[in-house]
Amino acid sequence: MRDAPAARGPKLNANQITKARADAEQSVIQQEAEGRGQRFAFARSPKAEAAAITMKGAGVDAVRRGLLDLRRLELAPDLTREVAERFSTVSS
Repeated sequence: MRDAPAARGPKLNANQITKARADAEQSVIQQEAEGRGQRFAFARSPKAEAAAITMKGAGVDAVRRGLLDLRRLELAPDLTREVAERFSTVSS
């Protein structure tokens, strides 16, 4: 019976070593996956930033065009009156 605990001791150590190796391998796999994810995020970041800048530029351009259209509408009554006056003096 004394041999049984002695034999069990090396078996536990082998099981512990196997478990520790499996845990270490799992940790390496997880760290590699996280590294790939971070590389993807860093690689994607400049593209996303460029797209955001492009979208902002398009938005500013649209607002600028809208303001110019509004200004034209504001000037339209004065311009219409001036054109009408000139046509009336030319016709007379």
